[in-house]
Amino acid sequence: MREPLKLMGKAANEMPELAGIRVERKLSAGPLSDKWLIASDAGQWVLRKDKPLAARLHLDRYAEARVLNTLAASGWCSKALWSDVQQGVLVVPYVSGRVWTNEDVQQSGQLERLAMLLSRLHSSAAQLPPFGLIERVHNYARFIGTSAAEQCAQDIGHMLMEVSDSGRIAVCHNDPVAGNVVDDGELHLIDFEFAAAGDPLFDLAAVIEHHRLPLDRVQLLVDAYCQAGGGCDMRQLEQWRMIYGQTVSLWCQVVAA
Repeated sequence: MREPLKLMGKAANEMPELAGIRVERKLSAGPLSDKWLIASDAGQWVLRKDKPLAARLHLDRYAEARVLNTLAASGWCSKALWSDVQQGVLVVPYVSGRVWTNEDVQQSGQLERLAMLLSRLHSSAAQLPPFGLIERVHNYARFIGTSAAEQCAQDIGHMLMEVSDSGRIAVCHNDPVAGNVVDDGELHLIDFEFAAAGDPLFDLAAVIEHHRLPLDRVQLLVDAYCQAGGGCDMRQLEQWRMIYGQTVSLWCQVVAA
């Protein structure tokens, strides 16, 4: 458990916010990074350390830091306390509360709350760079290195062309699944790693496809989202659901490679 402290280097000795720093527990171990909950005299923090896959996929952590600063200025997240892009280390304030599970997203009242949260995010005036989904999927396909993967990326590109003229550009989380929702009486989104400007229907598609929502829950999500001020073209939502599904298929192959 001393590894996280070693990653901090001299920052732990020089930053007053990190006085008395200690490791509370490991939060997660994902394909891109490991995360620990650390605590200091000033509060609790999440330390994220990239794994080699993050570098092999050429993730732009400098761009991510700029996005975090922009979103922090708009009140959607807290500004990063410290980062070392060369080491792939990021320290951000910990958001306390109960992390949602798939069961939450299946409940009508909870799903309506999530729809309202996403509607507020999508109406944010923050200016973010575009998501660049087509570049991402082709990067995944090159990493996988099969003709089937490249064909999948091309198929995604064709589908993206069909929805590219929608005119819907908004601040999107791009991974608003249960594990990235924290509930302390109010809902909070965490882990803005993929946040960018894009079509808000991708966020809805992620919720639907990741949690395999049945038809009645899909309609409830869409209705609640529209009542909260969002808009939804059902035909294009279907397209985004297919795009999301194909993208996840490539991602699973990347992780398994």
